[in-house]
Amino acid sequence: MLLEKHMKLLRLYGGLLIQRAHKHTATRLSEKKLSRCFVDHRRVKVAAGSGGDGASSFHSEPRKEWGGPDGGNGGAGGDIIIKVDQQEKSLSSVSTVYRGKDGEAGSSQNRFGRNASPTYIAVPVGTLVKEEGSTLADLAQHGQLYTVAYGGAGGKGNRFFLSNENRAPLCATPGEKGQERVVQLELRTMAHAALVSAKPVSKIILSPSSPSRPACTCPFCGRYYEECW
Repeated sequence: MLLEKHMKLLRLYGGLLIQRAHKHTATRLSEKKLSRCFVDHRRVKVAAGSGGDGASSFHSEPRKEWGGPDGGNGGAGGDIIIKVDQQEKSLSSVSTVYRGKDGEAGSSQNRFGRNASPTYIAVPVGTLVKEEGSTLADLAQHGQLYTVAYGGAGGKGNRFFLSNENRAPLCATPGEKGQERVVQLELRTMAHAALVSAKPVSKIILSPSSPSRPACTCPFCGRYYEECW
């Protein structure tokens, strides 16, 4: 008597689980929502930072008006670096435009400008970086780095141009522009397992482990998932 009661409860509980599984699979994401959740292609425009300008100045002290040139060099612009992060599962968080930071300008008293920090783009493992059809990088390991755009060099201050022929140079150069390019990011989705079998065997194997049910008995219908399941 007690055993029969337990069996009924188990059957009832199992039926509820099956209903929940069917309800869960019946709710499908719209195409717009699905595109936001998982993105495997992204066209990205990157522009690294420009270098800081060099300074043109002369050292000045009381009773020593012209103490020689002391303009410092500018700092280098920030690079754009692609970094592999295993926590990322899609390219949905990658923006379409990235702009690097500019280097700091030089100043008097031979003070050099500070180099700009790099800008990182986090991508999943298995991302390909392409430009005009050619592959630039295959990022297959966590923590792997690829510099996709280099920052511009800093300009030279007038102290740099001091020579025996020119003891009071006035010229200073501006910082160079950072590298600009447009790249395509492609995510290779890698399957954890593959099932190879004869025509109807895959249905027999998958049926106990899936709440979905086949809608037809045609062979090779696994290739038309939405129509046959």
